[in-house]
Amino acid sequence: VVTLSIDGHVRVWSMSGALLRELDLGGAVRGGYRIPSAALFLAWTSSSLYMCSTNSETPPRLIWQSDTGVRSEQIRVARLENQGQMIIVGTRQGTVYVIDAESGSELKRITTEDILVDLDLSPDGTQIALASRDHTVSTYDLAIGAKRATFIGHSGSVWSVRFAPAGDLLLSASLDGTAKLWEPTASPTPYRVAFGEGDIWLSALALSPVASIAATGSFDGVV
Repeated sequence: VVTLSIDGHVRVWSMSGALLRELDLGGAVRGGYRIPSAALFLAWTSSSLYMCSTNSETPPRLIWQSDTGVRSEQIRVARLENQGQMIIVGTRQGTVYVIDAESGSELKRITTEDILVDLDLSPDGTQIALASRDHTVSTYDLAIGAKRATFIGHSGSVWSVRFAPAGDLLLSASLDGTAKLWEPTASPTPYRVAFGEGDIWLSALALSPVASIAATGSFDGVV
């Protein structure tokens, strides 16, 4: 079990509750992303992204830092993609960075007007979806950085977005209490399915590998 804390530490625990490792990242830890089938995970503060290990004494490796100038950007979300070769970082200011996972060098930068909360990469690796505080979901072409579509239908900030495994559907969860299912290639782009009572804020979601089951997390502590 890995826990992240605003006290600046990442802690690795056994299932019995014993503390196995404590990593000091030097600042409040804002998020993390477990790498499937590996003892590695990403963890980040507001400005620094680290690769960490659960089962060795290797110290956290600093991969990337946001600009430290006047317009310092705050990391909101990060995902390891392309079989572990690249990392996609989204900042609260709406900039998306594509980073080489080994060297930390910047491969691409996409500047958007979104107040970014979450992002996801399509299964074919051609586009990214952004969840925004402005109540919308947007998709962008990863190769050229151009916006493909804007999905309008939520009445609250969108806190989570995921592509279905086949890439033909897009699911979003919002503080308006609903989750909506979209067709990324439809024009216009109305949602196909909406579920949720509308009175409980939804803040997270996940799709099963076959996209037949969706799970949402809400502020009332219920999945």
